[in-house]
Amino acid sequence: PDAGERPSLPGGAGVAIWVLLMLRLVGASVTTIADCDETFNYWEPMHFVFFGYGFQTWEYSPEHALRSYLFLLPHGMTAWLSAKVVGHTAAFVATRSVQALV
Repeated sequence: PDAGERPSLPGGAGVAIWVLLMLRLVGASVTTIADCDETFNYWEPMHFVFFGYGFQTWEYSPEHALRSYLFLLPHGMTAWLSAKVVGHTAAFVATRSVQALV
């Protein structure tokens, strides 16, 4: 490319990536939770830590400690910040949208 040109992705790959990201965002905002493990292994413990209520599943309890809260921290920070900015209900969709982009 010339000095003034920005490099572009070959063969319209940029458009394909954009379309895939949009599809993931739409999917994150309109699909329901289809798997109980998503709720009880991640959403509930994250909600318990960041909002003070919810279920602490046995995998996260100090007695068993099979799972680490470390995995929940980035998602929980997104949920907490989103709840402060756009409201508690919208924080769910915001958190799923961030997960869709990662």
